[in-house]
Amino acid sequence: MKNRELMQGVWCVLTRDKIAFLVDNRFETSLKGEGVMSGYEKRLAIFEDHALMRDGITTWFATNSDWRVMFSAGTVEEAQELIATLEHEATQEKPVIALVDISFKQEMSATLPNGSEGHAGFDIVRELSARSPHTKCIMYSSYSSGSFVECALSKKVGAMGYVSKSSDESELLRAVEAVATGEVYVESHLISKMLETQRIMSVFTKKERKIVEGIVLGDSTAEIAEKLGVSRSTIENHLSHIYDKIGIKSKEALIACLGQ
Repeated sequence: MKNRELMQGVWCVLTRDKIAFLVDNRFETSLKGEGVMSGYEKRLAIFEDHALMRDGITTWFATNSDWRVMFSAGTVEEAQELIATLEHEATQEKPVIALVDISFKQEMSATLPNGSEGHAGFDIVRELSARSPHTKCIMYSSYSSGSFVECALSKKVGAMGYVSKSSDESELLRAVEAVATGEVYVESHLISKMLETQRIMSVFTKKERKIVEGIVLGDSTAEIAEKLGVSRSTIENHLSHIYDKIGIKSKEALIACLGQ
């Protein structure tokens, strides 16, 4: 498939065939139609720690769509409670679409298993994917790098969509409608960035990819070592091989290479 197929229009819905080579095969079942919301109450949850943003999105959906924000969280405590609530509120008959800001309060990460410093939205989506399978997550962020899109849609995190905060609300509505029908949604201008990240990541081994993912999430060398159950020196040796493979010399250059 040629890249220009992905770039038509101002947005892009990825079908099962298209997403298979872009991310992984975790969507094989979800894209067959499981969890379709037509005929059901159109319910949204929002994890956003900025009140103006949260209230603005809530009001816009109520005014311009059939969707309603029925659940919201703006603090660490509210996010923890909402994750627990969605475990039983989101069902196959009445699923929920969750809108999650990647940069939700950083201290949230410390309260969740394997939290990622600075990008707690990833941890929220990871928890929802594990505990509430009928909550489908869309991540939105001011970060528009391919590495963030790649990480959000990965099996490790589990989001079904990614929208930039620079887009207007109608883009978010298109993402919600697509994910509600079992599609994976990524804005078209982010597709080329994700493909470039995929190209870079393809030269790494499985363990090297895990290390790079940790760096994208903001983990330190010590934190990556702990998560992978190896020594810090082992991670540093792997990083040396990673740098050599793509012709760079530092973690900062790796982050720049991945487009953050």
